[in-house]
Parts: sequence; C-alpha cells; structure tokens
Amino acid sequence: MTRTLWVFMWMFLLITPALTQNNAVPFLNQPLVPVSVHPGHSSFTLKVTGTGFASAATVNWNGSPRSTTFISSSKLQATITAADVAHYGTANVTVVNPAPGGGASNVVYFPIGWPRPAVVFARYDTLLSPPGGNNSTFEGLVVGDFNNDGKPDLALGWSYVGAGEIDILLGNGDGTFQSPVATAIPFEFNNLVAGDFNRDGNLDLAIAQPMVGGGGGCPTPYLYAYLGTGDGHLNVAPGGGVVVGWPLATADFNGDGYLDLVTTSTDYGCINWYPAVNLGNGDGSFGSPTELATLQSSSSPAIGDFNRDGNLDVAFPSTNYGNFGVDVFLGMGDGTFRKPLFSSTAYNVTSAAAADLDFNGRLDIVTDGVDVLQGKGNGTFTDVPSQFIGGSNVHLAALSNKQRLDGVLFSQDEINTLLGSGNNSFQAPESWWSGTGEDPAYFGIADFYGDGRLGFAAVDLDALSGLPVLSIFRQTTLGVSPTFMNFGGVKVGQSGTPQTATLTNIGNVAAPLTIQITKEPKNYTQTNNCGTSLPAGDTCTIQVTFSPHAKGVITSEAKVKMTGVAGGPQYIELWGSGQ
Repeated sequence: MTRTLWVFMWMFLLITPALTQNNAVPFLNQPLVPVSVHPGHSSFTLKVTGTGFASAATVNWNGSPRSTTFISSSKLQATITAADVAHYGTANVTVVNPAPGGGASNVVYFPIGWPRPAVVFARYDTLLSPPGGNNSTFEGLVVGDFNNDGKPDLALGWSYVGAGEIDILLGNGDGTFQSPVATAIPFEFNNLVAGDFNRDGNLDLAIAQPMVGGGGGCPTPYLYAYLGTGDGHLNVAPGGGVVVGWPLATADFNGDGYLDLVTTSTDYGCINWYPAVNLGNGDGSFGSPTELATLQSSSSPAIGDFNRDGNLDVAFPSTNYGNFGVDVFLGMGDGTFRKPLFSSTAYNVTSAAAADLDFNGRLDIVTDGVDVLQGKGNGTFTDVPSQFIGGSNVHLAALSNKQRLDGVLFSQDEINTLLGSGNNSFQAPESWWSGTGEDPAYFGIADFYGDGRLGFAAVDLDALSGLPVLSIFRQTTLGVSPTFMNFGGVKVGQSGTPQTATLTNIGNVAAPLTIQITKEPKNYTQTNNCGTSLPAGDTCTIQVTFSPHAKGVITSEAKVKMTGVAGGPQYIELWGSGQ
C-alpha cells in the first residue's frame, strides 16, 4: 500500500468521528420573545434561546415544525403564523435537533391570551384514592403530555408498605382528567422526573428506590426508569436499578443526544447527600453517578449555560458552612464539571430556577428565598434580594401574559404568586391556600383549561376531611383568598374572633354574586360588603364568625356564587371546635 493511501486512510479515520458525532438534545431557556401574544395577533418572529442547537434545528409549535432560522448554537428565530395564534390557548414550544442523536428539548409554554394587571385563581378539588389507603405516602407530581395529544396530563406517585404506584391522569383539556392509568411499582420509591430517556418520542419517568445496603445499613437510593408507551402505561427499563442516585432534573450534559440525570447520591454515612450526574445510555439506563463535590444538597437545581460557553451548567442550592447561597458547577461539555463557584444569598435556599429575567442575554437565577441572582455571563452573580417567603419548588412562568416572567412558589400550605417587574424584581406575593401542609406538597404548571391562562395542579390533604385531594387552580377574574379559615376552639355559647376573606374582581365587567353559609348556619354566620354585584377592578370582604352551639368539631363552607365568571362557584372551608 502506498504512503499516500495510508495518509488518506488515517485522515479518514480522524475525520469520520467528527462527521458522525451525535447532535445534542437541545435545552430551551425562558423566556421566549415575545413572552405571549393576544388572540388574533398577526404573524410574528419568535426568538428562542438555549443551548445545543444544531444548524438544522427546528422550532416546533405544538409538535409541528415552523420555518426556523439558525443564528447560533444558542439562538434561533421562527415564523409563527396568524393561524397559530388566532384563538385562546397555550402552545408547547420545543426545539428539535435532527439525527444522529438530537431529539426534542424541554417544553416552554407560550400563552395566547390578553395581558392582565393581576392574577387570581379558583380552586377545584378532586378526592383521590391512594392505592395503599391510609398507609399511602404521596411521592411526587409531574406535568407532561404522556399520550402526545397536546393536552397536559399528570403523573402522581404513591408509596405504601413495601410497594408503590404511579398513576397517569390523562387530561381532557378542560380542567378534568380521565381515570388513572396505574402502574404498580414493586417497591417504595421517591421523587419523579420526566424525560424521553429511550428516545422513542414518549415521555418516561425516573424514580428512586431507597434500599438498605449502604455502609452502616443506611438507605442507598437505586435509580429506575419507567418507560412510557404513549398511552399512559409505563414499563420498567431493562437494566434499571443498577445505579445509585435520586433523580432531581434532566438534560443532555455531554451532548451525545441522550438525556442524563442530575441526581443526589449518598456518602453512606446517613449524614450527607451529594449532587451527582448519571449519564444516559439512550435506552432508559444510566451510568454510575459522578459526584460533583462534597456539597450537602438534595434540592432542586437550576440548569442553563451560565457562562455562555455552549455547555450546560448546574446551580445547586447550598447551605454549606452555614452560608446561604447557590453553588454553580460549570460544565465541560463531556458530563464533567469544574469546582463550584459560590454565590451567596440573603435568604435560605432549597430550590432554584433559571431564566433571563431582564432580557439582557445572561441567565439569572431565582431562589425560593426569594433572591434574584443577576447573572454576569461568566458563572458569577449579583444578589438582588426580593422578599423572604420560604418554602420549596420555585418556578417561573408567564402568568399575567405580559412581556415578563412571573414567579411561583409552593410553601407547604399555600401557593404564592409574584408578578414580575421585568427588571430582576418581583411584586409583593399573593397567596392561595392549597391544603393542610401536613402531607408533602408538590405542584405543576400548565394551561389545564386551554384558555391561554397558566394554572396549577397540586396534591395535598384537604383541610376539612384530611383526605388527599388533587387541586386544580384555574385563573379567573374573580378570586377568593384565603379559602380556609381555622377558628380553633371556642367555648359553647360564645363567639370566636371573626376572620376575613377578600374577593377581588380583576375583570372588565361587574360580577353578580351571592354569598351564603352552606351548612351549620347556627354555628357560622357571615357578613359582607360585596352587595349583589362586585364592580370591575374592585374588592370586597367577607367576614365569618364561629359561634358554636355544641361541643365537638363543626365544619362548614361559605359559598361564593358568581354569574358569568369562569371558575365559579368558589368555597371557603370553615373549621372550628366547640369547647
């Protein structure tokens, strides 16, 4: 063989891997620009930012590709037609990279609705039937499209003695759900993380089994993937249960076209939980965890390219050394990370979310403190404290349909909404009662009614019955807060301290209404200054008094019936005990 031929073959071997390198699973940032539009808007250009966009990437609108212009691996533009936004609704926007590798990104919602100066919610409860009865523990809620029909579905996780169950509730698009599609799990488990882990176009779930087997008999979490079949059913992935980790989030950190998992692994000393990354194999199985650092954290991280080098990074809430803050691990693009950069916060941190809040091209981080860490574009941040609320599971979404992102924070017994100012700050929170807070609380965001208004799904214990309920919070124009009043113990024949609820009409027309106590009118009375109609933009108050006529627990509801308003009637749950 001639020397020239040897050189040619050697060059071919060097070039071939580059030619066949997989495209990454792209990662999509918030916000989209514009953030939302009103129904009947003309065609427009949608600006999309993220990480790992291939030159042939397409922006998908509700699963269908739109004409896309590639600008860079972090920027795309797509043409959205007038027909796409002719009616109320919320579009699922993704970016899809072609094969080899590639696949669809995470979903960012694009509401099609009119902007609103405020947001109010009506709560609807559906009683749940846990598979293990009173012995069940709720383990997680995930919003996703598990049957690919464009309507948001729910995955609920349950554990009981020695076993568990995942229930997929397929959404009807009108705020209701079909009967659960149940998958039995032969062990107790923790947490749910959704992603297409075997690249078949169907949404899967990763869960963790806390098994005994670590040093000193401490719990060691084993990772399993349950693969979706596209109709709500799930099957365990081959090879599951052989790696250690507790799933927290998912993304493609080494750019090979397979989703990886951010997990928490243990030092087996029952003291510390260390964040790690388990690289995906593309078939629903994962490699062993690579610990990022001896950082004590098992909290929800923020993901994004914080130093703008084209590689995904991870920001973990941290309380190391008694300091509040976030540890940012800058990715190397191969699934490994540099030593963390610590950014301090004014308040305690247990959850974080990433977005470009001020539209300057640099990702910021919002914590559940609430702190805003304003990104400098190099992996470091400037802390802008907002207000202390505390809680967990901070999310960012376009609730008010303005050209800005709003904050959502779930804190045990209430959901707090913080309307964004568009400049790394938030307005004062509005709170919406979600349950007793005695059960671990989880929630998700989606447009469950298809009306262009994002709402919430949450699972908690009902304040009156103590039973688990699925609560759907629908955006409306007349809201009631709070929706639960606890009067405690009051002596028979006396009256407790009155409690007050506020009605707010953020609509453009007056809301006719009637208010009444539905039962136990001898024990509960109400007065109000609402009249028979609440004018647009106005508020009024309902004052309830508990005057027990007998000993024992006495419950009731104050019913607020509205005419011509989506989301009615609404109820205020009442609890008191005669002493």
